[in-house]
Amino acid sequence: MNKFIIAFLLLFACAVQAEKTVKIPLTYAMDTKEDIVLRGQSQIMPIPISILDGQEVENVRLSLAIYNNNIVDSTVLWLAAGNRSLANIEVKQRHQFQYIEATFPAGLLSKENPSLNLRIQHLSNDPNLVIDTTGLNTTINVKASFYELNYQESGTFNQKTLASFEEMMRSGQHHDAPIHMISAITDTDLSLSLAAYLVQGWTLKSGSEDYQFDYRMESKYGERRLGPVIVYGTSDALLNAGWVDQETHKAVSGPYLGIGDSTKGDEWLLIISGKNEREVKRAAKVFANNMRRFPERGSMVVVNEDNVIDRSLKSEATYLMSEFTEQTDLTDSPLELDLVMPSNILFSDEDNAKINLLLSHSRVAPGAGSMILRVNGEYANSLPLRSSYWRDTQHYRLNIPMRKFTPGINRVSVEIYGPVDVQNQDRRFAVYMSEKSNLRLSSWVKFIPTEGHKVSAHDFFAIADDCGKQAQISVDKKDPVQLANLWRLLSYVSHRTHKAMPGLMITGETEQRRPFHISLTEIEVAEPYILPAQNVSRWDGLKTHLFDFVAGKGEAEQENFYTSDMMFSEPTSELATIKHTNQEGWYRIQFAETTYEKFDDFMRSESSSAPTGVLSEREFSSSTSQFFKAAFIGYPAGLSILALFIIWWMSAFVSRALEARK
Repeated sequence: MNKFIIAFLLLFACAVQAEKTVKIPLTYAMDTKEDIVLRGQSQIMPIPISILDGQEVENVRLSLAIYNNNIVDSTVLWLAAGNRSLANIEVKQRHQFQYIEATFPAGLLSKENPSLNLRIQHLSNDPNLVIDTTGLNTTINVKASFYELNYQESGTFNQKTLASFEEMMRSGQHHDAPIHMISAITDTDLSLSLAAYLVQGWTLKSGSEDYQFDYRMESKYGERRLGPVIVYGTSDALLNAGWVDQETHKAVSGPYLGIGDSTKGDEWLLIISGKNEREVKRAAKVFANNMRRFPERGSMVVVNEDNVIDRSLKSEATYLMSEFTEQTDLTDSPLELDLVMPSNILFSDEDNAKINLLLSHSRVAPGAGSMILRVNGEYANSLPLRSSYWRDTQHYRLNIPMRKFTPGINRVSVEIYGPVDVQNQDRRFAVYMSEKSNLRLSSWVKFIPTEGHKVSAHDFFAIADDCGKQAQISVDKKDPVQLANLWRLLSYVSHRTHKAMPGLMITGETEQRRPFHISLTEIEVAEPYILPAQNVSRWDGLKTHLFDFVAGKGEAEQENFYTSDMMFSEPTSELATIKHTNQEGWYRIQFAETTYEKFDDFMRSESSSAPTGVLSEREFSSSTSQFFKAAFIGYPAGLSILALFIIWWMSAFVSRALEARK
């Protein structure tokens, strides 16, 4: 009898031990640090739920911190899985955050791409009441909100694939554990460069810049580590170190990515390898690039690589909306576009980008509907909706002041509000966007920061220009603080620009070899390199004179290009300064010695000072149009004078032609 009791207790203990819980804050699940604002009378927001291979989820718990204070009779939060309604919860009108929790079986979620849909709906009991839907909003705090999975590990726990490893990165389930990067590469500069690829790839796939990275150069397999592990090196080096077995060693017939043996103790282990260091580098680049999803198998040998393309928008270019989003139904969700702007650019105060929308929507009386444009969450423009008896679609043109754009990612949203049917709340104002809708950008010019420029985190976006081919970072490879700051810097730039930088140079040397140089280690002060004097033609001299004239104008009036809408908090300390290194426009951002905490504070803050710089002469050398753009941006009246001159010339030409005919 005692044996049966002991066996039962052991089985019960094992069952209890197998039950696990993981909590994912919405800041990781939703790829955003900003609070989510649900606007209008009705809006739907999906929350992706990540269930990994080997997790048999019993139930899902959702906890939301909500601020709701609107002048309506009631607000209802609908919770649905696909088209199946799970619950509706009345949200009170309060001047503070309130917390809502809901728990439901995981079987209600879809097997493919599981998600929860939140729909906020504001209601009125008075059918004669006219509700200004543009003023209704409900805020969800992403840092205090989360979902929680209660699960057990299934028999397929050890049968992981590359696709499941990528899903783990995107899930945010390991946000509170360090990411271990173990190098078996002997070349320290190459090892650093490959680790930089891994940091960029993890950041782009996870959608967060807040992960911590632990970089080690180890020749032998070590003990189990808490958190995911990525080990890289040639197949021979990994075999000798004990990371792979003979079977895996034979499978490495080229650039290789594969799931490691989890029986060693590491829950998630990724192997990046090749027959030589060049192939290891190719495999690491594939990991860094976010274009292709990993396959549903345990390993892959890279045959064809996706080209890493600089997704930065071009001056005066036109783009279809389909290049930014697949969304066409705008009924309950605003149109959202992520626009990647290049670094160090200047706009004219008068320049506007234009969004041309072809919309099909329900009929609307004059003044009963409107659309609102926001750039990075701030109001930018609005238009009233209209209906026509002769056309099924309506054309709307929204102007976006270009000065509202900042370097890196800019989130542009168009919210459409129609009349509310109070008596039939399920009848919604339907809106659909045509595939012909497009975005046309205005012009801009590039500038180079001067030595008096106040360095902010935005200045580091220049690393991502041209896929990193113009940038270099110097770091002391033996200093753990500088290495931690390097990973923080790379995470920040790749996350804020949505770009991989395979051409970036990471080195322990301090000599500047590229136009843009960031030095995390101190460099001995040296005299700047001066180019020898050269004979120039009259045209080159005239162009140089005009360049100096325009650049001086731009430098004197740069406050016109950056308004108070773009001002942020001041950095905590003067940790970085700019040093020009020669007359070709090369420059370096030099960091002073600092701690990781101060460096992290610096990366999260941005300068409130207007930037100072000179217009880039390199751009004029490669494109004459940049010169004319700069001239008209520096002197907008010049465009009017040129137009009058052209009109005068054309009128004179036409007059002489008419006189000749007489």
